[in-house]
Amino acid sequence: MNNNKRSIVLVNLMLVSASAMAGPVIVNTTPKTTTGDNEDAIVIFDSDAEIQNSSTVQTFGVSADALRISGDRGTVTNGESARVETNGDGFAVGIRVRGDEMSIRNEGTIVTNGTNGDGIVVFGDSTTNGYQGSQVFNSGSITVNGVGADGFVIEGDNTSFTNTGSVINNADVRTALPDGTPLGGSDNGTGIYLAGANNTLQNHSGGIIRTSGEDSTTVRVFAGGSIDNDGLIENSGAVTGNVPSIVSGAAIAMFGADITLNNSGTIVGNIVGGVGNQVVNLDRTSEIIGSVNVGIADSPTNDRDQLNYDTGNSGLNRTINGSSFLGFETFTKSGNRALLLNGDLDLTTLGEATVESGLLSLNADSTLTANTLRVKRGAQLGGTGTVNGSVIVESVGIIGPGFSPGILDITGDLELYAGSQLIIEVTGADPGDFDVVNVGGTARLFGGEIVFDFQDYLPKIGDMLDFLTASAGIFIDPSVAVTFAGVSDSFRASLTATAAGVVFEALNDALPVPAPATWILTVSGLLLIILRRRDNRSRSFTGEVASGAAHQAR
Repeated sequence: MNNNKRSIVLVNLMLVSASAMAGPVIVNTTPKTTTGDNEDAIVIFDSDAEIQNSSTVQTFGVSADALRISGDRGTVTNGESARVETNGDGFAVGIRVRGDEMSIRNEGTIVTNGTNGDGIVVFGDSTTNGYQGSQVFNSGSITVNGVGADGFVIEGDNTSFTNTGSVINNADVRTALPDGTPLGGSDNGTGIYLAGANNTLQNHSGGIIRTSGEDSTTVRVFAGGSIDNDGLIENSGAVTGNVPSIVSGAAIAMFGADITLNNSGTIVGNIVGGVGNQVVNLDRTSEIIGSVNVGIADSPTNDRDQLNYDTGNSGLNRTINGSSFLGFETFTKSGNRALLLNGDLDLTTLGEATVESGLLSLNADSTLTANTLRVKRGAQLGGTGTVNGSVIVESVGIIGPGFSPGILDITGDLELYAGSQLIIEVTGADPGDFDVVNVGGTARLFGGEIVFDFQDYLPKIGDMLDFLTASAGIFIDPSVAVTFAGVSDSFRASLTATAAGVVFEALNDALPVPAPATWILTVSGLLLIILRRRDNRSRSFTGEVASGAAHQAR
């Protein structure tokens, strides 16, 4: 055809305006209904074509689509007051497009009622010959009700679906073909089905994607795909066991390499994944009501599934249940607000955990399993749980066990480097009155500072604190400083390093920090009050601490 001319098609004697595209355009402004099988209501087979619908379009025949374009660079718009409805079985689709660089926008209503009647289907994925991936925007509503139907389907690569409206799938999963042949997997009955590679879903704030059918899956994504959720993704359907699929009943299913889920909204239902590297990024507004298991059919030695949690820099602290996150090999906590870990987060003994910023606190009876947990600059590790692995505290990092006070267990080694801090809170000399770090391997203090924070407690001569134990021995570099907080600068103590740990002993009775001094002066007839405050709450000493030797503050 001549690409320099625009073919205008009149439907129901509507008024057609000019368009910037080079292909045919159909503008529908009046109701249209078809009843025959395979009788699509509005269809164009051409490139650079456009369908604009602002009325009601209905089909009742088998395999009869409402709106359909086949050809590259096509555009379909279902306007705000428009309604598209299909009622026949056999894949009667609301909007079907086939081609590359397609654009579909639904601002109105799409309803499908027949078996396998998908809401929107996009075929085509080429990014060669200058084509871009297709884009789909939904600010209206998509509702599918027939068995085996999907709300939105991409059959191809490099396509994006952006949702600010609703995608509701009430359909049960189809368990057999029309001839009775059983289906072994749950590849239908989804809200969003992103088949192919490098496809993306953006569910913005206010967007709703929900499935309620038996054995349904709300969102499925494959290799290279990504999901950004600021809204609601929910699966409220029952799992019957009639469909032998690991994705039955899941809110999100991720299978393939390099898939990313960014969640700051709400996900109701389980998240499953495997066979490839998956990245799950959560922020402080994220809520997941269900479990996350990305280790299905995974090989821990080959995959590096990542869990990242950003608590943000303001607002309340956050709490997660580590037992709800399975199959990850790496974990990173960021954000200045604290993250409290309940349950057991198992990254396997090959895994890596990192505290980039803020506090990661292990609650009582919680365990974080990893080969190494790193506490980065300005970050802190605390709590009364267990690190099943080794801990490295980098410069300006902090390890502070307990909840005023408490015991933190480390099954591997502990290493502290220059500029780091080990903070021990002390409320008394009896066991349970001071923080303790128990190390199952070797404790190596290559530098940094040990801070004893005395809280409403003044040590007496002879008081001893076994605050650091190490089953495989201990090394303390002479550069390590010791600081006392909460007592006057006349207090002296010794640290004795043994094969099993380090013991603190008070060498005299501590005195409280002196009250601030107040001076009153009169200058040129004015009363000048100067508050001179000297808060000598700390006292430090450095020196070599060898096994069996004692050093004291001077």
